[in-house]
Amino acid sequence: MKRIIKLTESDLIKIIKKVINENFDWSNGEVGKTKQLVATNPVELKKFQDWMDTKGKWVAKKDETGKTQYSKLNKGPGYGQFGISTKAALDKYGTEYHMVLTKNKMGSDSDQWHKSNG
Repeated sequence: MKRIIKLTESDLIKIIKKVINENFDWSNGEVGKTKQLVATNPVELKKFQDWMDTKGKWVAKKDETGKTQYSKLNKGPGYGQFGISTKAALDKYGTEYHMVLTKNKMGSDSDQWHKSNG
């Protein structure tokens, strides 16, 4: 017997986050924290998707013959959503993305130090 369950938006978000956390390996220390942030924070997710677009074609779609074609997301359908292509990209490039974020943070901190102590 099927039942209809009414959920609030808040309940749905909690369920989605739980499913993501159960199906994603966060055990990789600081990189894992970056991946978790991207997967659960819409602003950070969009930043990651924008960064992936700078790397080239990464969104997989099947063409009419069933062959997989790759394209950039370009803020199109799926932008800001944690779908299959974004999860695959985060699995593959999450460490590199974390390193870019870390380097950018360290670079800006270093620049500030040099300006202050120059």
